Amino acid sequence: PARPPPVFNPTVENWLEGLPHSSIRLSSVDLGQWNRDGRRVRAGGRLLTGGIILRVSSLTFAAIVAFIALSILADQNGVFAPNRLVPALVVCPLVVMWNTAELITLGCLRRGEGISPIIHVWVDGALFLGAAITTGFMLVDVVLGIGSRDTFPGAGAREIVGACFLIAVMIIHSFYFFFFICNKIDRRER
Repeated sequence: PARPPPVFNPTVENWLEGLPHSSIRLSSVDLGQWNRDGRRVRAGGRLLTGGIILRVSSLTFAAIVAFIALSILADQNGVFAPNRLVPALVVCPLVVMWNTAELITLGCLRRGEGISPIIHVWVDGALFLGAAITTGFMLVDVVLGIGSRDTFPGAGAREIVGACFLIAVMIIHSFYFFFFICNKIDRRER
């Protein structure tokens, strides 16, 4: 059936007329032609901006945790267990490098596609698990008091702050992991 005459904006109505009928199952070739004709919905800009904000947040939080771990090592006196901070000194630089690589890739590519979703699934999944394990190590250290607190007051507070930032990093990378898994499944079903 024909649509009623345009009531609001003729540009919007023309765009709506160009949409394929909902009962038609389009092939990837048809969708590509439809996108080339300029009828594409431009919702990707907000997603790209949100992704950049999350990447910068993750990069900042990971850098903060790495600096907290380094400051605990630098200020420590007496007997302590430096191996308890190794997870933070391994995971956080990896998170910083991955986010930096993603931001550089987004800046270099014109279309703003970034790195392949398959690589994202593996790397963001590994970073999520690494941040979760590191958070666990830091919280266990705070709860059990593995390090010497008598010679260095404030180390526990720094580790709690570091664990909070690691939880934020873990949440961000779990979101990315979930998003890219869903994206991969959606592409497979097409």
